[in-house]
Amino acid sequence: MFSRRLLLIAFVTLTLCAFAILLPISSRLIQLRQARSQLAAKPAAALELATAALDKAPDDPDWLELAATAAERVRDRATASRHLQRLHTVRSLPHDQLLKLSRLLQQSADLMAAEAVLREVLSSDPDSEPANRQLASLLLAECRRYDTQQPLRKLVELRSYLLDELVMLGSREELLSDEQLMQMARKTSSRPLAIMAEASLALFHGRPGAALTLLQ
Repeated sequence: MFSRRLLLIAFVTLTLCAFAILLPISSRLIQLRQARSQLAAKPAAALELATAALDKAPDDPDWLELAATAAERVRDRATASRHLQRLHTVRSLPHDQLLKLSRLLQQSADLMAAEAVLREVLSSDPDSEPANRQLASLLLAECRRYDTQQPLRKLVELRSYLLDELVMLGSREELLSDEQLMQMARKTSSRPLAIMAEASLALFHGRPGAALTLLQ
């Protein structure tokens, strides 16, 4: 009889312990599901729920990701980038998320942090076309045109460049001669691109008549 009573007490104790452990987990999952359901229609409400949850668990990756997404949807780019940066310290973000983080940082005028994120991507994937393109754009926004030569040259090497990037790499800073620039344009096997590049050069050198003739 006494042993049965001990077993019953032990069973009740274990049940209560399990309930105490599982209840917060269940509550967290319910709150996450609720916040995710509000992301599309009510992102501000989702952000409020995520912020409250992060006050209690600041390193929770699920809440950090949700908060970043909700903040981006309400156009609070500074908050979105802050949560993504925190998430990156908790778990390594994939490159597409890092590129998004860099864009958000740039839009929040934190250009130094945005550049650092892009260089982190390029350190592991130097041939990343979007990272090189974003870096060139960022450096140009900072009026560091000479520094743009490295990512722009990489885009040329990858044969993935736009007309304005080609012209900027060439005459704008005299990193390439006009002849080298034209050779690159012709290598694209695109006659229209070569013509547009040559017309852009003519305009740059103050020869609008020649540029018009080429474009005709």
